[in-house]
Amino acid sequence: MGIFTDELSQDFEEAVKVALENDIKNLEIRGVWGKNVGNLNKEEVNRIKSIVNNYGVKVAVIGSPFLKCNLDNPEEYREHIKILNKCIYQAHKYDTTIIRIFTFWRLEPTEGYWDSIIDKLRVHVKKAEEEGVILGVETEGSTNVGNCSELRKLFDSLPSGSLKAVWDVANSYFGGEIGYPDGYQLIRGEVVHLHLKDFVKDPSTGKHKPTYIGEGLIPYEGVFRDLLKEGFDGTASIEAGVVHFKEKGTLAVSRHVKNLKNILAKVQGTRKSE
Repeated sequence: MGIFTDELSQDFEEAVKVALENDIKNLEIRGVWGKNVGNLNKEEVNRIKSIVNNYGVKVAVIGSPFLKCNLDNPEEYREHIKILNKCIYQAHKYDTTIIRIFTFWRLEPTEGYWDSIIDKLRVHVKKAEEEGVILGVETEGSTNVGNCSELRKLFDSLPSGSLKAVWDVANSYFGGEIGYPDGYQLIRGEVVHLHLKDFVKDPSTGKHKPTYIGEGLIPYEGVFRDLLKEGFDGTASIEAGVVHFKEKGTLAVSRHVKNLKNILAKVQGTRKSE
């Protein structure tokens, strides 16, 4: 179990304390001290490393914004290459391997731009292979990979052990024609990390609004049962900031954690090796 630290506090040490109060030792770093993780300098990285060591926690994932940019903007793209280089440096510094990435802001029809996307990604996947890190592509509807079927297409176009899935279950559940459980069958064995949030349908508007994990529409019990059967041993990061910010306190975090622990308790014993 993990959590985005910036959903607890921009002060990294304070975020670590709140995480530990809720029995969370795996952290995903996205924003720290008001800066995006891709813009941290070496002094700030060393400070994070010191705090991690002092509190006995682990940075499980670098939540980078890499390739949340325009495909046809060379200047933006050059800046994002710098971001990736900084995130690779941090991954080595924190002894982690997973860097969350995206696939450029969405263009329609995506098929018309697919070869260009793959050509650019191929260079970075090769670098990831050389550096011993994994680029975990998040399913994000505003980018060119928004659901599991598009993830499958990406993996088929660019097979590599250094290109895997950061599966945002809610994004892919609502983000296309294939959600869970059918979508999961397309990416079995490719998932290295999860993002967790939940939604309910507002009867007055018909739209989805955020709620606590395990209290909404996402069938997380089935999700974890399937993952454990496949031997998944990665981290699942709680990402429910809208609820946190509205409630303005850590009780909201505790409720997410309690619900998630209950779900995991129900599916224990479903690992492939058992």
